[in-house]
Amino acid sequence: MTMDASLKKCQVWLGSLLALPDNGRFLQNALEMTISVLDNPLSIMDEGFTFYASTIDADEIGAVYSAPPLDDAGRMPVEIINHFRNDSSYDRTVLATAPYVYTFEQSSVKVLCANLFKTGEPIGRLLVHEVERPFLENDYSYLAILRDVIQRPFIAFRDELRNTTVADELLRELLSGDANRFPLLLRLLRQRGWKQHDAYIVARIRLSDRDRRIRSLQFFTNDLNNSYDHVFIATSLRDDIACIARYSDLAGGVAEAITMLTGFAEKNGFTLGISHSFRDFERVLHYWKQAGIAMDLGNRLNPGNCRHLFVDYAVEHMWHRATSEFDEEALIAPEVLELQAYDQTHDGSYLQTLNVYLNNDMNASLTARILNIQRATLLFRLKRITEISQLDFQNQERLLHVRISLQSKLLQNQQA
Repeated sequence: MTMDASLKKCQVWLGSLLALPDNGRFLQNALEMTISVLDNPLSIMDEGFTFYASTIDADEIGAVYSAPPLDDAGRMPVEIINHFRNDSSYDRTVLATAPYVYTFEQSSVKVLCANLFKTGEPIGRLLVHEVERPFLENDYSYLAILRDVIQRPFIAFRDELRNTTVADELLRELLSGDANRFPLLLRLLRQRGWKQHDAYIVARIRLSDRDRRIRSLQFFTNDLNNSYDHVFIATSLRDDIACIARYSDLAGGVAEAITMLTGFAEKNGFTLGISHSFRDFERVLHYWKQAGIAMDLGNRLNPGNCRHLFVDYAVEHMWHRATSEFDEEALIAPEVLELQAYDQTHDGSYLQTLNVYLNNDMNASLTARILNIQRATLLFRLKRITEISQLDFQNQERLLHVRISLQSKLLQNQQA
């Protein structure tokens, strides 16, 4: 390549690099864009040997160094970390301010490195793995430019990730019932721009047994935290993933947050329980329980669905709590029992007629159209319903009991 062509290539790359949006994928996008000038895979890791971004996956990184793959958190295996820390040449290079080549003795792989600093302290490094072509003289300059461009975003991402990790641990404690450290969690949330009385929902995400064999809960927890910038905080909790979604700044509100969660669940084949909306983060434990109830009832009543909203199962849950003291039939409204007995004896359909009528806000014309009968026929049926059951359509309290009872009967039939 001529000098002019090389300069042109560098200018195009640098212009594209500087135009990258500063979001959660900045580091990954910057590495992928730099392959065009370095022609070798790149990675970036912190001082604890945890990879934040890479153009090759965890298994390939392990293969490059003739070592096991990275763990679910993106960290190098302990034996490889110990190799570096016991290597005197590594100690000499960790404070280098210019790019340098490090040879990994275990696999003879050369790595072109550029250290990253915060107030003079080394906090990470850029790595170029020599697997596609030998390093060229210009590569040192390209890597130095890349280091200067990404150093500030890397520091911000690293600091935020560490705050998120602490918040993750505190959230796990809170959802386990320990509210003592809530003030510290709230302080960390404020650093993310979250406030105690913003708008939230809680999701409970459950993996299949097959998913658990392939990836850990922590892998998918990290995916949630990294993929949806400033919207979700997720933590692994026993058998499920807990995800708190803050939708105050979403244009589509709670519906957009639910859509994002549903997309994540559908993409990975998970099931999902979602709580009511709430506006006091200190009450998050109650809504975590709601999400679990939605998950359990949804999986039992609608096992074909991946998403279950508590709002769809609230009445069933209240009914279930009430029937823990009584036989379920003893709580059914007497009006419903009278109509059920009459229908069974006379092969009638008064119970169905009443259910459709109440579900359509007692709109006679609409109910008649749905049932495919004349309006006069419907009015006759409603008169007979009143005579048989003594139902008073003006008594709102009785109507509420009847509607809940009809819903319970419907659920009983579904389960049967």
